Amino acid sequence: MLNEAGIQTLVMKGMALVVSGLCKPGSRFQFDYDILVPYDRRLEAITLFEQAGFKPYFEGGREYHLATSHSVGFVLPEMAKYGSFDVHWFPVAMHKHRSSNDLFFREKIEVQFNGCRFLTVAPELLLLQTILHGLKISHTSHTQWVADVAVILRNYPAFDWKNFARWAEELSGGYWAKNAFQYLSTLPGLPFLTENQVVANLRHGFIEPFAFHFFNREKPGIA
Repeated sequence: MLNEAGIQTLVMKGMALVVSGLCKPGSRFQFDYDILVPYDRRLEAITLFEQAGFKPYFEGGREYHLATSHSVGFVLPEMAKYGSFDVHWFPVAMHKHRSSNDLFFREKIEVQFNGCRFLTVAPELLLLQTILHGLKISHTSHTQWVADVAVILRNYPAFDWKNFARWAEELSGGYWAKNAFQYLSTLPGLPFLTENQVVANLRHGFIEPFAFHFFNREKPGIA
């Protein structure tokens, strides 16, 4: 549908893990299917979903939601359990700026899965998004992001830590990444690089520690 309209689409989160070959289909629980569309074409993408019969969820009304959110959820009424999509125009909820959209499309990669072509994000960006999403979103289990991080690092030996650090700073996520790895280092059986100097030396902005503790004030196991 989106491809036919000439709208580039990146698959993200759980879908990205599967199509990239980092985990097997069905091995990871998913609430929905997350995709990213170019910022300038977000309204076209939303209209296409609506015309196809998907029902959107606009919190606070359509105009308010589009002006303040990073994505909109769609559900197919007759397939409410399996037909849910989350259409993003910002890949990270805490960084609502089109530069984040530009970054993800700039660093996109093409993969083949079951004979089909998909665009997704580089594993370093996928890991960063996993951390930023996992530490912020309270309605999902905050243990799921831990499993996703393990899957990425264990199944992608060519991981580029310098790119990860550069993109973490670009998305104002340096402090979040450092805290995520400090938390992971306390868990048994996870061979994470607790002495990784790239992560240890991540720079962060003045406001990041305040934002981190605000979003994680009810998660004492992390914050």
